[in-house]
Amino acid sequence: MRFYQNSKCGYKDKNTGTIIVSPIYYAGSDFFEDIALVVKDNKRGYIDKKGNIVIPLIYEDASVFFSGLARVTLNHKSGYIRKDGTVAIPLLLTLLMIFTRDLPVFLRIINTDLLTTKGKL
Repeated sequence: MRFYQNSKCGYKDKNTGTIIVSPIYYAGSDFFEDIALVVKDNKRGYIDKKGNIVIPLIYEDASVFFSGLARVTLNHKSGYIRKDGTVAIPLLLTLLMIFTRDLPVFLRIINTDLLTTKGKL
């Protein structure tokens, strides 16, 4: 369970109230697919329910996991990663939006394309 103390985000066991992750993050999401998105020093990454960093805090922007994938932005390019941190859809796109029925919609300067979760048009 996410909580805030002194303007920092941490996580507690929802049954016992025991602090699992000290409030060290600027922000954090709830857990989606057993992973939470966290923000520290303007970088985003992911932790597991034990507080271990499972995907380093290196991203400029990121979303929570949905259907095994999360949108991330690095060096102003967006793509999708898997829960193990490997790239599922290369970080080549200027802007990506959230998955809708397993199809992320991304916009390019000239046209709009649809990608499947496998990265194919």
